[in-house]
Amino acid sequence: MRLLRASDSGELSLIEQTGGDTPPYAILSHTWGAGGDEVTFRDIVEGGGKSKPGHRKLSFCAKQAASDGLQLFWVDTCCIDKASSAELQEAINSMYQWYQKADRCYVYLSDVSTSGSAISDSSTEQAWKQAFQDIRWFTRGWTLQELLAPMSVESFSAEGERLGSKASLLRDIHAATGISPQALQGTPLRHFSIETRLSWADRRNTKRKEDKAYALLGIFEVHLPLIYGEGEKNAFRRLREEIQRSSRYVVEEQVSTQTYHAQPHIVSGVELVFEAPWVVTFPRPPSFVGRETELARLRAHISSATSQRLAIYGLGGCGKTALALETAYRVKEYQPACAVFWVPAVSRESFEQSYRDIGTALNIPGIAEANADVKRLVRARLSHESSGSWLMVVDNADDISILLDLLETGAAVDLAGGTALQLGELDKREAEELLRARLLPHNHVLLEDEEVVHEFLDMLAFLALAIVQAAAFINKNNSTLDDYFSMYKDSEEDAIKLLSKDFEDQGRYRDTNNPVATTWYISFQQMQKEDQLAADYLSFMACTSSEGIPASLLPPGSSKIATMGAIGTLTSYAFIAERQQQRGKEGKKRERMYNIHRLVCLASQNWLSDHQQWKA
Repeated sequence: MRLLRASDSGELSLIEQTGGDTPPYAILSHTWGAGGDEVTFRDIVEGGGKSKPGHRKLSFCAKQAASDGLQLFWVDTCCIDKASSAELQEAINSMYQWYQKADRCYVYLSDVSTSGSAISDSSTEQAWKQAFQDIRWFTRGWTLQELLAPMSVESFSAEGERLGSKASLLRDIHAATGISPQALQGTPLRHFSIETRLSWADRRNTKRKEDKAYALLGIFEVHLPLIYGEGEKNAFRRLREEIQRSSRYVVEEQVSTQTYHAQPHIVSGVELVFEAPWVVTFPRPPSFVGRETELARLRAHISSATSQRLAIYGLGGCGKTALALETAYRVKEYQPACAVFWVPAVSRESFEQSYRDIGTALNIPGIAEANADVKRLVRARLSHESSGSWLMVVDNADDISILLDLLETGAAVDLAGGTALQLGELDKREAEELLRARLLPHNHVLLEDEEVVHEFLDMLAFLALAIVQAAAFINKNNSTLDDYFSMYKDSEEDAIKLLSKDFEDQGRYRDTNNPVATTWYISFQQMQKEDQLAADYLSFMACTSSEGIPASLLPPGSSKIATMGAIGTLTSYAFIAERQQQRGKEGKKRERMYNIHRLVCLASQNWLSDHQQWKA
């Protein structure tokens, strides 16, 4: 594999990569121009091609990769010596993996123009989204694998303006291609029938007829020798024969490795899928955006064959729990045979109850007995070679004493010394996407002034939880960014005096302002004016637990309508979230339960303490 490197002066050179780990790189997806327009391998070797129209794409890719901290990038037009038939064959059979392993994939849409207008302008966005359905990129054979293989796919206009990611443009891409959203979100392609995958290429064409079949090799995880001149019909015949041979092998392998908890079923008579236990009480994070690099790293980490631990750490409210939840739900989609367990480490009680729930899901004998050693039983089962693959997420693991007490000593030592992923604040683009996703559609007009939006996000320190709560306040009260900006400045000093000490004791907000504390303070003041019962409920919940608070524990309101309204108010302000409901043995839904973010709970406790209503 060859990669491109751009010097400070913009000169491009080729780097041979043979053996060992490939360094991080970006990859370009695009459609070829007319004959002679593209910069070739020979052009790069000889230092030419700068006057060709295709050089603009290379410059764009180099600049974008550099802005994402990547020094190397790959472009098919000039990283493959097509004069060598052996090299061309190796490249075509390897290309899906090359796109899959790329840190970033940039889709350069030469037929989508933003005409120099601000991309956030609603009329400009509407114009390019209408054109998005008919772009040439969706009609080419090779770009199908370039859409499906990478985890991080970002689309750009001819001017190099970012249009969105595969996640944020999911509906538009689905409408344009007919490809299942699950496939676009990372579900392994082998979980879709052969005919379904073939149908994705029906409306796509290639310059050489045989390439229409060869472009599907990675999508079916097969390899073929290239025989140009055999024609489309013969190429597809050989492709189908190889798919059937490979599918028979996959079925036999999966049957031989069936694990104790797997529930197998046949898909399209060929592919075997296993559904594994799922013990996650939280719902999927609504409108999750960004973090594509981190998601890709977590996916690679989880998909590796060896047993590994990874710690996600960062400032409170930066989105660690949301990232872990989104990862858990994606694992459920693209690795259905992998069991997923969510363990809140808020207290020893919550930890032990989660282990009991896991034991129940795994049908461990004796797990329901009152004196059962649930930790030992679950550890023994998961350590057994028949347990198959599983992912356990330990959330809010701040108190190391709980982990040392509940995990085996060796496991705790491994956890402390394992791989770590630091999660910082959102970047400008991700923060804007989150704000847009959280604001109601009629409030999107508030995003047209880029300068105001940037000041607003900067005020909130680009912190995910602060943005979510600020957007909830704006939606609830139909205010503007400027209105909120003024309220924030007026309330910031009081909120920090009230709340900063305990926040700093948690090791979270030293040497910075308190965006979460202040957003909570603004919303809580407003809530007291409009719904006192909701404020009372929040105060009550803060005195109990931040996890799994049953609805029946709440003091009754003056009526059921008042109670429902108070819960609705708390939800609309993003103070609480309803736990995902599980069904009991008789198929009936269990009681509604609620969770509060730990920082919201802490802020509530601090307010109560300051008003002599709480004794810590």
